[in-house]
Amino acid sequence: MTKLEHMRRWDTILTSVELLGFTVYISTLTGLSRFRALIVDSDGREVADINWPGSPLGAADAARFEVLRRAGIDTYSVSLWGSRPGTDDDCWTGLDFETMAEARRCFDEPERFFKSDLSSAAWFALTREYRLNGTNYSDEMGVRENPSYDRARIERERRMYDEMERRERAMQAGMAFGVDGYNDEMGW
Repeated sequence: MTKLEHMRRWDTILTSVELLGFTVYISTLTGLSRFRALIVDSDGREVADINWPGSPLGAADAARFEVLRRAGIDTYSVSLWGSRPGTDDDCWTGLDFETMAEARRCFDEPERFFKSDLSSAAWFALTREYRLNGTNYSDEMGVRENPSYDRARIERERRMYDEMERRERAMQAGMAFGVDGYNDEMGW
């Protein structure tokens, strides 16, 4: 049984897309919170199988880079990460560049490039590190810590969000099961 046959039988295929003569299949891995990107060439040969934690978008982006690399097309990206890659899929945002010089300028001055985009600016303060990647390189070409990353602030906001979420669950339990449901959820 080929990997594609296995994927069709056991996994949930979320989407497939044609890109430069390759077909990329994105699926969930049965029983795991991981996603899979299987790349098949125009002859039906499986050329890459990428497993990715977190989200199907991360798997799709990794597959896109792999297809571009196999097609011999150089592209570069600078991405902002909230955690170390592989621990979570916390890539907030990223920008793609056609030349290494453009990507290097962004990597050296990320505030200038990312703060022009409001959605990026909101995540910039939460960014732990910047990463510079290229299609024809096996490892990251550069990793830098964000000097304005404030771990204490992140932890305060995370605790505040967790408390807000706990109160919301308690309120819903109270609506469903009365005062006892609310108290149980609040731990009283």
